[in-house]
Amino acid sequence: MTSTSLTEPAIATLVLTNAVEKTGEPIEGQLLEQRHKLWHLLQDRFPTTATEIELTEQQPLNGNQAARIAKHIEEVAKTDSEVAKSIQAIADTVQSQPKSLDKFTKIAQDIKMGVQDQIANKTNLDLS
Repeated sequence: MTSTSLTEPAIATLVLTNAVEKTGEPIEGQLLEQRHKLWHLLQDRFPTTATEIELTEQQPLNGNQAARIAKHIEEVAKTDSEVAKSIQAIADTVQSQPKSLDKFTKIAQDIKMGVQDQIANKTNLDLS
């Protein structure tokens, strides 16, 4: 996976699910503010998506969850221009900082690797 393969919904998913913070790296400044704005929009307008994100606090984010949440975020962005702008702002902030983008790419790769490890161990997963 190259850094350019991270979509805006994928980046937003990693930010919203605290995947970066779970590695010990804090999210600060502008990105933190953008995350709060998007989070509140989702809670107010798309509570099902917000609930799914909240569930990731109980367990480590896996590839299936990440893909499902990113898909939900992509879908809500198509129906709500304010959510779409908020997602784009988060992606722009991350993509404007090569070090951050590399960190996000590594986390995304680790999540994907976890899914591959589970498949190798014949864990029953739905990869759709």
